[in-house]
Amino acid sequence: MSKVNHVSYSDAVSLMKDGHAQGYLLGTTIPASSILDLATTKKIRLLSLPEDKIQELQKMNAGYLRRVIPAGTYPGVNYDVVGVGYFTHLVISAKLPEPLVYKITKVLSENVDRLGDVVKDMKGVTVKDLALDIGVPFHPGALKYYKEKGVAK
Repeated sequence: MSKVNHVSYSDAVSLMKDGHAQGYLLGTTIPASSILDLATTKKIRLLSLPEDKIQELQKMNAGYLRRVIPAGTYPGVNYDVVGVGYFTHLVISAKLPEPLVYKITKVLSENVDRLGDVVKDMKGVTVKDLALDIGVPFHPGALKYYKEKGVAK
């Protein structure tokens, strides 16, 4: 690559549309509005990551999950695309009281199915997924809840 720009998704799409960029990388929900935008005016091609590269990424960060973008998600992309995905995490102050964080974690966990009604990519997420260890310490209140549910050590 002769040049790398760190820009917003909308700027990346603009660069692609006017021929000033040949590709861009993003981490977002599926389907991504920026990719849909680009696909309305340009023929697009999505590239899969090789399995060995996915495994290398997972060694660096256990939070990277193998994800498949199903064929037909984007116009003209009639094949599955393999890549990595990750969960968005709620990061809070370590100074918050343990009972408060316990309650927040409990409410989110007990309503995880409803989160899927708001963000399609959350469909099928479980409490175990919410407790995935990505190397960032859990607040004691969250950890207490996850231990009670048997999804954390």
